[in-house]
Amino acid sequence: MDRDLFLQDVLRKPEVLSRLEGHNFKWPDLRGKRIFFVGMGSSHYAAKTIAHRLQVQGVNAYAMLASVQNLPILGKDDAVIAISASGNSVETNDFISRVSAPVILLTNNAELNLDHISEVIHMNATTERGGVACLSYMATLISLLQLEEQLTSNKFLDDAISKSIHAVQHILDTQDLWTEKLDDFVSGNDGVQFVAPLERLSSAEQSALMIRECARQKADASEVGDWSHVDVYLTKTSDYRLIAFSGSRWTEQMLEWTTKRNSRVLQIGQETPTAELDYPYSDDALVALLSEVTYAEITSGRLWYHISK
Repeated sequence: MDRDLFLQDVLRKPEVLSRLEGHNFKWPDLRGKRIFFVGMGSSHYAAKTIAHRLQVQGVNAYAMLASVQNLPILGKDDAVIAISASGNSVETNDFISRVSAPVILLTNNAELNLDHISEVIHMNATTERGGVACLSYMATLISLLQLEEQLTSNKFLDDAISKSIHAVQHILDTQDLWTEKLDDFVSGNDGVQFVAPLERLSSAEQSALMIRECARQKADASEVGDWSHVDVYLTKTSDYRLIAFSGSRWTEQMLEWTTKRNSRVLQIGQETPTAELDYPYSDDALVALLSEVTYAEITSGRLWYHISK
């Protein structure tokens, strides 16, 4: 892992988005199949989001950690999609070796030739020279969203990517206006909590992972509504800090608790009287999904640099 190369990778996000706009990932026809997504870390975060999107549209889809002990019973109408950007995830490769059904592998490593793999889908994220899953996380989402298009016959992805290029570029171009604020916010002794709507919970999880992995700071994630049931208790700590991604109907309930207990809250997206950071098209859920983690990526890279000095 290299902090300078990681930040260079993040700066290449608009370029990679442009590369993926209109790209054909060549998914096989999985219509009518029951789909199991398996992966670890960022791959699992992305898979959970897409599985939920498919479920609410009537597609039989599930996401599970590849480290699962008990394998699902699979039949001829089932499809397993294993996700590993490097292709070297020990748990994912172990799952592949144990499952009886053919496996489709979504990876950023085009040179893999694993047993039990029926097909390889290349996510086309380019090389992540920093060694951190930022471009591949984004490409995983995009490749799985294209699968969603195929399964539901709804066309939305090219428009979302086009808007996301402008959104991410804006976030990168305005760094001077927000980096010091976020650097300070994330650096509290009690860590930081990220929250997001269920439909974009992966944004909170990936953001928290970036802070842990790169900046070595305490960070966690939860869904906005569930926060009032599982994490509200932490507001009684002396220096509770929460970063909220917009778009949840339960934000007001969360803010009632944090205001009452004088917690520090920073809201990102959808221009409102209480939002501190915004970017173009932040009211578009798909644009937000592809763009908003950029704040945490830049912040984690900056803090990584400072702690390594």
